[in-house]
Amino acid sequence: MSDSAHYLDSLPVRCRVYGLSLKQSDNHEHEETEQIVLSDRPVSVQLTVEFLGNSAIALLMLEPTLSIELLAKSVSTGETWELGKLSQTMTPKERMYAPVLDLEPPTQCGLDVGMYRLTAIVRIGAPDGPALLSGLIEDNRFEVFSNPTQSSKRKRSSAKSS
Repeated sequence: MSDSAHYLDSLPVRCRVYGLSLKQSDNHEHEETEQIVLSDRPVSVQLTVEFLGNSAIALLMLEPTLSIELLAKSVSTGETWELGKLSQTMTPKERMYAPVLDLEPPTQCGLDVGMYRLTAIVRIGAPDGPALLSGLIEDNRFEVFSNPTQSSKRKRSSAKSS
């Protein structure tokens, strides 16, 4: 998980965005200092959004929508894939949100074996209007790896069922 924080400002409202992290179905969260290697299992992505100061109450009273779009950008080719989107309505009672987006295995999301950068586009505001706060967060690099023994097991089991 990345501890670096990014700040979204629209005076007088300030928001801290941090903790962009990847987690695979083995329940092992990848630390920032660790090489993140994803195999052919489902992945979860989490990001924390926290409103700072009392002025955030005025914004939250409007019950804006928090929208997050997750992208993977190939380090070698520069190609970008949309991994998924999520949105949730914010309330005046909550100042911290930590939404989780569950994704298919990387290869089913269209990612080939290789290195990628995880990007989150964060938008806070009315869905049909301009954003009140927005930002682009790029914290994690990860590698997609296909385990040859898993691939050959899958091929054998498909051949048996035929």
